[in-house]
Amino acid sequence: TNSHTVLGSLASALLSVGDSQHVWGVITLSRFILGVGVGGNYPLSAAKASHACGLHEAVQRAGNAFFWQAPGSISPYLLGILLIHVFPSVQPLHFRILLGMGAIP
Repeated sequence: TNSHTVLGSLASALLSVGDSQHVWGVITLSRFILGVGVGGNYPLSAAKASHACGLHEAVQRAGNAFFWQAPGSISPYLLGILLIHVFPSVQPLHFRILLGMGAIP
């Protein structure tokens, strides 16, 4: 599932070149692949975190795994705001940088 996440993210950032229909087609397909990877990672992260622990520690670890997904969901928006304000001259590359950052765990 991690390979789907990285592949989808990098494909959407690097392969979306050409006319608008090609760009939207590539982004749609690559974001679908990314979604499959993220959809697999979501339940596996809590299961892996709570594996081979006592009941109390397993619940705490699973809760921590789900908690950190909220800051991870907010981070692309914060990065987008940062890119707009810090690097306004490279505006055409902002979306590629944002899409490519999804490959970083």
